[in-house]
Amino acid sequence: MRRSRRRRTEAPPSAPLSPALAGVLVFLSMLSSTLLIPAFRPFFAATHPTAEGGMFLFMSVNMLGAIIGAPLLTAVADATGKRSLVLMVAAVVDGALLFVCSLPLDLGLVLFLRTIQGAANVAAVSLLMGLTTARGVPVTGGATIAAIAVGAPLGVLLLPFGPEVPLQVGAMLPIVVAIAVGALQPGRAPDAQPRRRPRFADVARALPAGLFVFAERLAIGLFIVPFSLLCHEVRGFDDALVGRLFSAFLVPFAVATALWPRLGIKPVVAVVGGGVTYALALVAAARIDALWPLVVVLVVGGIGAAGVYGPSLRSVARLVPVGRVGAAMGVVNALGALGMLLGSGGAGALTRAGAAAGASRADSLTRSFDVAAVSLLVLVAVGAPLLLRALATVDAGGSDAPGDAVVDDAADAAAGAADAKTAP
Repeated sequence: MRRSRRRRTEAPPSAPLSPALAGVLVFLSMLSSTLLIPAFRPFFAATHPTAEGGMFLFMSVNMLGAIIGAPLLTAVADATGKRSLVLMVAAVVDGALLFVCSLPLDLGLVLFLRTIQGAANVAAVSLLMGLTTARGVPVTGGATIAAIAVGAPLGVLLLPFGPEVPLQVGAMLPIVVAIAVGALQPGRAPDAQPRRRPRFADVARALPAGLFVFAERLAIGLFIVPFSLLCHEVRGFDDALVGRLFSAFLVPFAVATALWPRLGIKPVVAVVGGGVTYALALVAAARIDALWPLVVVLVVGGIGAAGVYGPSLRSVARLVPVGRVGAAMGVVNALGALGMLLGSGGAGALTRAGAAAGASRADSLTRSFDVAAVSLLVLVAVGAPLLLRALATVDAGGSDAPGDAVVDDAADAAAGAADAKTAP
């Protein structure tokens, strides 16, 4: 008697997310982070009024989670092949922990949960970007930039309902993403390029450009919390106005990040000009009390910051061979997150040191602006010759440098991935 053998029928591979849908989901994931920018000061004033240091830590420990935890989660997803499942779990953890952080809990517990939430958030966004088509890559990069532009203004609109509301609304967005991914079960698109094992020498080519990403994120970390405190406590601005001032910086930053690399300006010229402009704007923002001149300074500063950020990311895609761009972007993302971590933590240390030395409140807070400006100028002076030499080497040899179309897509993807890792 012959035993009938059942043939195992393999399920057809799941389709990747369409560019439009991937863009929407990445936008929602990023928006959950950018909504918080206008809310962190009033939220901490309401829940932890005597723990100013906790405010600085809240804006930095998520970067620690992003540096350590996010690569582990994405590695698990790649090793098991269950990217949609890991993405859903990460998104649910992201939303649930952000909501719990909005509750009146012990500060130590909030900071611990915030660290895990940062890892889950970045892992979810990174996995989302890997579940779309090649045409969807630049769309997801644009979605992250759009979330930066929209987040602060939307957070301002939510503040009148309570300082915890931006956090709680933001917590709902990753849950929506998890439900959508669970319903669609998207698969990864076939690689357009053959995978190549990352080599240190190839990945190291991105370091000159990564230095500028580190510098820009370091300055942002040194700027965000001291600016909020300075405007509220010294200048007497209410929280809604402070949120609108953040928008005056972030909206031009987001728009200019997308436009700078497409203006035809040489990357080194852009990052040097942008870095000097950004540094001068930081010094001015610490000392200008009149509202409308301050708005002008913030707009100029946002454009200058984008001049450092956008062209640097585009340069990474030019410097590294096509098959190793992903690994190089991972290094650059880590440098950006490290800059944000050191900047936020350093701002807290500088503020405490000023108070301990008997400096006025205004002087204690403006120290962070000055350190940010000096750090930018020093890193620009060090990095500009390195980036110029690296780009010249690629342009002269260039046999394994990616073509223009690849640079466009890789740079847009980089903007998305880096913003995902370094959003407050």
